[in-house]
Amino acid sequence: VAGHGVGPALITSSARSRLRSLKDYHSNAAELLDAVNRGLCEDTGLSRFITLFLAICDPLTGIVNWSSAGHTALFISPDGEVTDLTACGLPMGVVDDAEFDQGKSVQLVAGATLVVLTDGFSESHNENREMFGERQVAETLVKLRHRSANEIADELINDVDRFRGSKSPDDDLTIVIAKLRME
Repeated sequence: VAGHGVGPALITSSARSRLRSLKDYHSNAAELLDAVNRGLCEDTGLSRFITLFLAICDPLTGIVNWSSAGHTALFISPDGEVTDLTACGLPMGVVDDAEFDQGKSVQLVAGATLVVLTDGFSESHNENREMFGERQVAETLVKLRHRSANEIADELINDVDRFRGSKSPDDDLTIVIAKLRME
């Protein structure tokens, strides 16, 4: 959500409620984002926006159907191939009749990693005003792909903190990681 405080928190809560209430009425992630977007636009009058990545995983097959409203997501295969799942879609709440694209499905298998993260990682700056960058994020995730989700998140955050040095953060660092746990 753009901004901080009560207003953005309410938009987040509204988007979450709409997703939960409409999920059974839409056959794919893109259609669900279309419906949620229309409702958010009605509520906000196009004055606020939210980026969102929606993944729907079939627990029996591991097939992940997804759509993105301007949010960053990466899929790392067991052999380290990175697929950018960031669609070119607008953030939600910007255009009331926006149609979101259904992304090409991926399969979450043993050793694969699905990562959804805020732009605070790639856009972190150091004292020299250099950005950590999307390439460094991807390279770090590939290097860490054999670790647990918690270890990956902790190490990526540590890498960004080391890169920034003494410069204070410009943005939040939020990350969600999905992996199959073999038992």
